[in-house]
Amino acid sequence: MVKGRDRCTALMHPADAAEGGLRDGEPVMVRSRTGSIVVPLEISDDIRAGTVAIPHGWGHGEPGVGWKVAASVPGANVNLLHDPALTDTFSGAAAVNNTWVTVTRAPVERFARDAASEPEPATTA
Repeated sequence: MVKGRDRCTALMHPADAAEGGLRDGEPVMVRSRTGSIVVPLEISDDIRAGTVAIPHGWGHGEPGVGWKVAASVPGANVNLLHDPALTDTFSGAAAVNNTWVTVTRAPVERFARDAASEPEPATTA
């Protein structure tokens, strides 16, 4: 599941990217009220304006990941963006949709550190 190009990207509509002065392929910081991650930006008409998706945010570089192959490739843990105290009203499952985020250019030094698989403690907002 880790072959091919880096699939852990932030998908964003071209109009949203242009509004933020963001370019395809550049590292961006995706921040919620509970944490932040750094991933490459992927601009696509396939996503609705006003929406951000990180479809393969498995967090390979997090401490304690036991999969050697997966840990050797890029990946950011999208769960750091979700509030663990929130649950779906009907199912009681973790609420991992409708998390409000901001997307900005990532500090270059943080992206370089993340890309080198040197995990950084999760930040909280």
